[in-house]
Amino acid sequence: MDVSAASDPSGVKTKITLSEITDGPNGGQRGARTLMVMESYQAVCMLIKHAENNERT
Repeated sequence: MDVSAASDPSGVKTKITLSEITDGPNGGQRGARTLMVMESYQAVCMLIKHAENNERT
């Protein structure tokens, strides 16, 4: 489990939503697509945090 997602409430909600979608009749592909969106979202958050850290120093 990703620690950053665990401490961020929206990240936890996204994981719960993902499991609900995957349980559906054709949920496999949609679930995989949602996972890709979540991965990109986390990558963007990491880039933003990285940029903020660079500005502080």
